[in-house]
Amino acid sequence: MPPSGPNYAEPDENNGEARVIGGYTANLTQVGEKVGSLIVGKLIPPGQPLYVDPMPLSTLNILGGTLDVKAGPTYSYIFPNDFLVGNNDKGLVNQLAGDVTVDEDLIIGSGAQNPADGTYHITGGSLNARTFIMGIGLQPGELIIDGDANDISDISAQDLIQYPTSTLNFVFGDAGTPGLSLTGSVTLDGLLTLDLDGLGTPRDAIVLIDNAGASPLFTNFSNAAEGTLYSSLQGTYALTYGYDAQGDLLNNDVAIVLVPVPSTFWLLMAGLVAFTRRREIRGAP
Repeated sequence: MPPSGPNYAEPDENNGEARVIGGYTANLTQVGEKVGSLIVGKLIPPGQPLYVDPMPLSTLNILGGTLDVKAGPTYSYIFPNDFLVGNNDKGLVNQLAGDVTVDEDLIIGSGAQNPADGTYHITGGSLNARTFIMGIGLQPGELIIDGDANDISDISAQDLIQYPTSTLNFVFGDAGTPGLSLTGSVTLDGLLTLDLDGLGTPRDAIVLIDNAGASPLFTNFSNAAEGTLYSSLQGTYALTYGYDAQGDLLNNDVAIVLVPVPSTFWLLMAGLVAFTRRREIRGAP
């Protein structure tokens, strides 16, 4: 992290006091960084947890090492152990590498006082929280999972809560996407975006959400019904909310499944049958 100054204060695991504000950009590379609460994008006075905030957009780049968002023995705050991105203001986190652990909630896009916009863009490393929450207070919030398991080792949580103004965005790597691993309840009420341009070898199925818990999916993405089709250079995929990723027979996982392409032989046969029927109807010799 940069040295202390007007737009930055060093994290303190006991009281969580740290900040990155005023359009500032901070780079995290250290191993063992800890902070009681981490907020990226909020208009607040100094002396609060680590912030990356207001207009113009401020940014936290996680370039390596480890970051534990957890409260120390004397820490007290309205969001203890939480990691907020875009709380009543604009916040952007780029995680290129490293391991991020959040004891409580990763909240992307939240607030009621000012327009907010939160984005968490992960292209490498691992990310673990108790709950992923996106779009509180009808504020825009986006989680971008950009890469495959060769780049991103793990993205996991107990629960996922997605509000209507938020977006879950998968940018596929050569091997697809690592997806989200969840063990609790899953609420989908926002948008789904898929970018399949980077997909390499065709795969029969690619899991977007591995819902390892027993809870069924009660809601769907607002813009993607069961069977929605997505085209790629490797074929066409259909979205399903009833996939069985773990073989547990619960059929509560979200995936895209490759749509079989009829063989050339059967396509020719179908065309021949249709041509013959037309000739018969017309009475052709």
